[in-house]
Amino acid sequence: MSTASLIELQRQLINKLKAIRLAAEPYHNELWQVGPQESVEDAKRLNQTFRVFYLQRYIERSEIRKLVTHVPYICTAGDSFIQTQDLKIQSSLEAARKSFPGLIDSEERRLSRSKCIASGAKCYAIGGYKSKVKPLGKTDIFDCIVISGAGPQFEAPYLDYADFIFTKRSHTSRLPKYAHFGDVPEKWEDIVKAAEEGSNFIKTGSGKHMFHKTGYLTSMTECMHLWLSAFNQTIRQFGMRKGYFKISAIGCGFFSDVAGAGVNIGTTLMPILVKATEAALRANSYPAIGCVEFCDFSGDGSFAPTTGCIKNGEQEIRLIHGPRSDVLDFPKEVVKDYVLGLLDPSDCFACVGNETRYLSVESMIGDNTTIRSTQCYIWNEQALDEDKYIPV
Repeated sequence: MSTASLIELQRQLINKLKAIRLAAEPYHNELWQVGPQESVEDAKRLNQTFRVFYLQRYIERSEIRKLVTHVPYICTAGDSFIQTQDLKIQSSLEAARKSFPGLIDSEERRLSRSKCIASGAKCYAIGGYKSKVKPLGKTDIFDCIVISGAGPQFEAPYLDYADFIFTKRSHTSRLPKYAHFGDVPEKWEDIVKAAEEGSNFIKTGSGKHMFHKTGYLTSMTECMHLWLSAFNQTIRQFGMRKGYFKISAIGCGFFSDVAGAGVNIGTTLMPILVKATEAALRANSYPAIGCVEFCDFSGDGSFAPTTGCIKNGEQEIRLIHGPRSDVLDFPKEVVKDYVLGLLDPSDCFACVGNETRYLSVESMIGDNTTIRSTQCYIWNEQALDEDKYIPV
């Protein structure tokens, strides 16, 4: 089948799915009665800002469309709740594949976090996840840039767990493309010894699961460079002011439940993620970014920057610690002086926004902004345009 035929089939599917979604989920009005969605002019303007940025070390441009479109509409609870685009709810990955053939496989999911989706969005409310929703008045509604990326997922052994969590039975499961994350000893005893010495591995739970912290640092430094680059390159579409980027502890919530170990290692990951962010800022240039805020809900400062400013040549970026700072809540002086941006902790195996009803940080961002339309191929056909796929 030719590329043109494939695109036409996608467009036919999109038109059918649009009708289903419009009838089934008018979520903007239902959740917080803001009123009409963005105007037609606003929708067109925001749709045009859509881009997919990807690490070309891992992904080819020709693979992007599949990674963006061949995913469920919603996927949560470690693949035990999956809603496919026909609105059918499945309780297992196997059932979802039967309902919606062609879903990306586990290896593609592991590589897919080497991409992110970027676009502008309108924000109509703040709060909602473990806090009260605050709808914004018409004069307070604002534009922002949303970068939807995903951290490693440790909830299932067949996902990113296989690249960073090692057991006696599965310590040679890393993808070949990730070999540079660092050597993993062939003998289990050597992995245990490295953990006891506090070098490259950390024991989790009872000690039967070893976390490769060195590989995680390497991976997250690359991902943070991807997300910062996406924000940096999108800023100029919204003006000549510097960018203010709010980041959450991506991948340190539900995704950091370690399958089989009965533990969550989110507080272990947070300081490493901070180190990865600062390493990316020191090693690369992001001339349009002026400030990065760390939205820290750890309660103990685990997700706090270690310095207040990073200089790299002529570049100077302020780092701010934001204890319990909502990713959508920007002070008035920041709204006035900066182009606003935030990092959405997304999922590679769901449409952007994922579940509704404020059940997660991404759900909150999806419920309070227009990213469910702007960043989803069902609503925005820009997602099928290969010219919108930008290598990093």
